[in-house]
Amino acid sequence: MAGVFFAGAFFAVVFLDVLVVFFVALCVNAGMWFERFIIIAGGLARDFLPSSWGVYVPTRWDLATYAGTITFFFFAFLLFIRVMPMISIFEMRTLLPESKVKEEVAAHD
Repeated sequence: MAGVFFAGAFFAVVFLDVLVVFFVALCVNAGMWFERFIIIAGGLARDFLPSSWGVYVPTRWDLATYAGTITFFFFAFLLFIRVMPMISIFEMRTLLPESKVKEEVAAHD
């Protein structure tokens, strides 16, 4: 069918009529959309591996591994908070000798 439209496009009569060109463009556009839909939907309908044709249901070991990774992250995060001291930037600026910060706080007291 698309070959008929394509072959008809070579005639000058078809090129001169705007409605015919528009109709041919719509047919080509719909044909390309349906072709891509068939490729994508057909490829996603079923996977290549027979082991993945079913619905995934996690086992208790899968859930335990997932919970363990979350627990390990929070443990490492809390350990990082405990080991790394919190120092404000203002204190760091006054402690570093290369920073030329005047002791304005002590002068006002």
